[in-house]
Amino acid sequence: MFRKAEPKLARGFEVIERDHDALHAALERLAMRANDVLQSGPRGAGAIRSALGRLHAAQVALSPELGRHLDDEEDLVVPLILERGETALFSTG
Repeated sequence: MFRKAEPKLARGFEVIERDHDALHAALERLAMRANDVLQSGPRGAGAIRSALGRLHAAQVALSPELGRHLDDEEDLVVPLILERGETALFSTG
């Protein structure tokens, strides 16, 4: 839809689209690490610290990826929506 609205930005929209897959995988890893923390309690303080370390590492890895993606969307998608309006971009007709 965005490529059709602004063909000269097609490459940028493709990058954003690919980012969604990478971000989905990173968010799944973050959720798994959070679940590890929740399940580590019965195994003791060492297990909790270890699980928290892995959760922190997943958060640190996600942060720049997510920030870059949101910046890209702000630079490409938001101006199109503001310029053309949601109705014009998102209508199926």
